Amino acid sequence: MSALWLPESTLPFWKEPLLPRPRHGRRPPRPRLRLPTVQPPGTGREAFMRLVSEAVESIPEQFRDRLANVEFIIEETPRGDEVPGGELLLGLYQGVPLTERGAGYFGVLPDRIVLFRRPIEARARSDADLAELVREVVVHEVAHYFGIDDDRLDELGW
Repeated sequence: MSALWLPESTLPFWKEPLLPRPRHGRRPPRPRLRLPTVQPPGTGREAFMRLVSEAVESIPEQFRDRLANVEFIIEETPRGDEVPGGELLLGLYQGVPLTERGAGYFGVLPDRIVLFRRPIEARARSDADLAELVREVVVHEVAHYFGIDDDRLDELGW
């Protein structure tokens, strides 16, 4: 009795390795693609931080030198508890104004000037408008640090 020899390419179909087939004739799910990280020029956290530092540098030196124990914070959007009356909030001063500090004011955490990046960027129409708006918000919040309230800022045109 002689043995039958077959080349590997002609093996019976039940001995060939089976390729995995998608179940029920469906193709496998597509991979989830992440959103692109490329942002238009003049936007993004780093560019916004540069605008804020330029705005602080534009404050006259006599006032800038008196900014002590203040930190500038950039947040994306305000939390719900920070928004008074549901209006659009661009910046927020958190602390005790200079005019209300007494002799016992020491050893406290720094005052905070918070700028909300997304609302500010949404209001700006161009890069130049964005830089000017950032400067206005910084000056407005620094004025609160010096004890100037919103009514007086309105009288002054801010």
